[in-house]
Amino acid sequence: MYYITAIYPYQDGAYFNFDYYKERHIPLLISCFGDNFIDIQVRQGLAGIERDSPDFICIFSMRVHSFTRWQDQIKLHGDQIFNDTKNFTNLEPIIQIDQLVCDTSVD
Repeated sequence: MYYITAIYPYQDGAYFNFDYYKERHIPLLISCFGDNFIDIQVRQGLAGIERDSPDFICIFSMRVHSFTRWQDQIKLHGDQIFNDTKNFTNLEPIIQIDQLVCDTSVD
Protein backbone atom coordinates (compact mmCIF):
# COMPACT_ATOMS: atom_id res chain seq x y z
CA MET A 1 0.00 0.00 0.00
CA TYR A 2 1.26 3.47 -0.92
CA TYR A 3 0.30 7.05 -0.18
CA ILE A 4 0.16 9.79 -2.77
CA THR A 5 0.61 13.04 -0.84
CA ALA A 6 -0.01 16.55 -2.20
CA ILE A 7 1.07 19.43 0.03
CA TYR A 8 -0.03 22.97 -0.77
CA PRO A 9 2.34 25.47 0.93
CA TYR A 10 0.69 28.51 2.53
CA GLN A 11 1.41 31.82 0.77
CA ASP A 12 -0.01 35.29 1.35
CA GLY A 13 -2.73 35.93 -1.24
CA ALA A 14 -3.25 32.24 -1.95
CA TYR A 15 -6.71 30.73 -2.12
CA PHE A 16 -7.95 27.20 -1.73
CA ASN A 17 -11.63 26.31 -2.24
CA PHE A 18 -12.17 23.31 0.04
CA ASP A 19 -15.83 22.99 -0.99
CA TYR A 20 -14.89 22.55 -4.66
CA TYR A 21 -12.06 20.23 -3.65
CA LYS A 22 -14.39 17.95 -1.64
CA GLU A 23 -17.38 18.07 -3.98
CA ARG A 24 -15.70 17.99 -7.41
CA HIS A 25 -11.98 17.21 -7.33
CA ILE A 26 -12.05 14.27 -4.90
CA PRO A 27 -14.83 12.47 -6.87
CA LEU A 28 -12.75 13.03 -10.03
CA LEU A 29 -9.76 11.36 -8.37
CA ILE A 30 -11.85 8.44 -7.17
CA SER A 31 -13.24 7.87 -10.67
CA CYS A 32 -9.78 8.06 -12.26
CA PHE A 33 -8.11 5.61 -9.87
CA GLY A 34 -10.96 3.10 -9.67
CA ASP A 35 -10.30 -0.07 -7.70
CA ASN A 36 -6.67 0.95 -7.07
CA PHE A 37 -8.05 3.66 -4.75
CA ILE A 38 -8.35 2.84 -1.02
CA ASP A 39 -9.13 6.11 0.75
CA ILE A 40 -8.40 9.84 0.93
CA GLN A 41 -7.68 12.26 3.76
CA VAL A 42 -7.80 16.02 3.32
CA ARG A 43 -6.47 18.25 6.10
CA GLN A 44 -6.81 22.03 6.25
CA GLY A 45 -3.91 23.89 7.85
CA LEU A 46 -4.97 26.24 10.62
CA ALA A 47 -1.82 27.65 12.24
CA GLY A 48 1.86 27.08 12.82
CA ILE A 49 3.42 26.44 16.23
CA GLU A 50 4.53 30.03 16.78
CA ARG A 51 2.47 31.93 14.22
CA ASP A 52 -1.12 32.40 13.11
CA SER A 53 -0.61 31.14 9.55
CA PRO A 54 -0.04 27.45 8.75
CA ASP A 55 2.96 26.15 6.85
CA PHE A 56 0.56 24.31 4.52
CA ILE A 57 -2.94 25.38 3.56
CA CYS A 58 -3.87 21.81 2.60
CA ILE A 59 -2.35 18.36 3.04
CA PHE A 60 -3.90 15.61 0.92
CA SER A 61 -3.17 11.88 1.24
CA MET A 62 -4.59 9.13 -0.94
CA ARG A 63 -3.87 5.47 -0.31
CA VAL A 64 -3.56 3.18 -3.33
CA HIS A 65 -2.96 -0.54 -3.58
CA SER A 66 -0.30 -0.38 -6.29
CA PHE A 67 2.20 2.35 -7.08
CA THR A 68 2.81 0.85 -10.54
CA ARG A 69 -0.91 0.97 -11.34
CA TRP A 70 -1.06 4.55 -10.01
CA GLN A 71 1.75 5.51 -12.40
CA ASP A 72 -0.20 4.01 -15.32
CA GLN A 73 -3.40 5.74 -14.21
CA ILE A 74 -1.71 9.13 -13.80
CA LYS A 75 -0.32 8.83 -17.34
CA LEU A 76 -3.85 8.21 -18.57
CA HIS A 77 -5.70 10.81 -16.42
CA GLY A 78 -2.98 13.22 -15.30
CA ASP A 79 -3.89 16.08 -17.66
CA GLN A 80 -7.52 15.98 -16.54
CA ILE A 81 -6.54 15.89 -12.85
CA PHE A 82 -3.89 18.62 -12.99
CA ASN A 83 -5.98 20.88 -15.26
CA ASP A 84 -8.72 20.84 -12.60
CA THR A 85 -6.32 22.34 -10.04
CA LYS A 86 -6.97 25.90 -11.25
CA ASN A 87 -10.62 25.48 -10.23
CA PHE A 88 -9.79 25.29 -6.52
CA THR A 89 -6.39 26.94 -5.92
CA ASN A 90 -3.69 29.20 -7.30
CA LEU A 91 -1.00 27.18 -5.49
CA GLU A 92 1.37 24.64 -6.99
CA PRO A 93 1.33 21.40 -4.98
CA ILE A 94 4.36 19.47 -3.87
CA ILE A 95 3.64 15.81 -4.67
CA GLN A 96 5.35 12.95 -2.90
CA ILE A 97 4.96 9.17 -2.85
CA ASP A 98 5.02 7.68 0.65
CA GLN A 99 5.06 4.26 2.24
CA LEU A 100 3.74 3.65 5.76
CA VAL A 101 6.43 2.62 8.26
CA CYS A 102 4.54 3.01 11.53
CA ASP A 103 0.89 3.33 12.58
CA THR A 104 0.12 3.89 16.25
CA SER A 105 -3.63 4.42 16.01
CA VAL A 106 -5.57 4.05 19.23
CA ASP A 107 -9.24 3.14 18.98
